[in-house]
This record gives sequence, structure tokens and C-alpha cells, in this order.
Amino acid sequence: MVVENLCSKAEMIHAIVQGNGPNMPHSGATDLKNAEEVHTNFVRRQGDKLIACLREVVDIHNQFPHLVQAFD
Repeated sequence: MVVENLCSKAEMIHAIVQGNGPNMPHSGATDLKNAEEVHTNFVRRQGDKLIACLREVVDIHNQFPHLVQAFD
């Protein structure tokens, strides 16, 4: 289960970094200012998602010592 969770987070991180993450912006912006706002908001949301994924990966890694001790 831990490995699947880490793989899932790694795939999400990869998708976000590649620009293929969820909630891609639509290209229907009517003017340049609106398009820039849409892009800025999108980048912020993707950054927030990236930080959340990385936080979860760190939390999982922090559990490893406890998992190893449980099997001793």
C-alpha cells in the first residue's frame, strides 16, 4: 500500500511538472489580460497541488522508521 501511494504521488508530480496535471486551463480566454490571469491562477493551483503531493511523500517517508521498527 505504501509503494502504491508513493507511485501515485510520483505520477501526479510528474504530470504537474510536465503540464499535464488536472484542471488544465481552457484556451477560450477573450483577451490577453484575462489569458494571463487564467494562466497565473492555473500555475498557482498546480504549485499548491505539487506542494501537497511533496508533503505527502515526505510524510510517507517519515513513516519508514516506524514501519521498520514494527518488524524488528
